[in-house]
Amino acid sequence: MQTIYRPFRSTKNGYGSGRGSKNDTERGKTMNEYDVLFLWDEEASVWTAENDEIPFAIESESLEKLMERVKGVAPETLEINGKEYKNIRLNFIIKGVKAAEFVEAVA
Repeated sequence: MQTIYRPFRSTKNGYGSGRGSKNDTERGKTMNEYDVLFLWDEEASVWTAENDEIPFAIESESLEKLMERVKGVAPETLEINGKEYKNIRLNFIIKGVKAAEFVEAVA
């Protein structure tokens, strides 16, 4: 599984890159790609992560812990739903008040 971190970029559909899942050939392997949206909920003081195609929605007070949970939940949920789960790429799209702080920290 590959993970790509990037800040939220607005598009006409409102969800980051504008891509859902897609197949991508990389190094001769077919990869299923999923955008995972991370949002900061100011009122609840938690991060949420969601993807409608896998599907899941989870939350945590720590962005780092939530990212680790997503790395486990995404393939597990895909497997339960009878979808390819071994060759996946998760694009982490981060949106919210604290997103800039995180992007600076990993840069």
